[in-house]
Amino acid sequence: MDGVSFFQKLEALLLPPEVRASKDALSKLSAGGFVEFGSSGRTFDRNQVIDGTPFR
Repeated sequence: MDGVSFFQKLEALLLPPEVRASKDALSKLSAGGFVEFGSSGRTFDRNQVIDGTPFR
């Protein structure tokens, strides 16, 4: 598996709604420096994502 495929596979793990709704799953799957880029251009750090800030 090449590097691009590897990271695409990891990214896909974050997409299911049940993962996005689980603080435990997001904590396990996201690195300390994780940053979410919203479609609006806003950015959210790992803690904001885990707390659900982008989804409110």
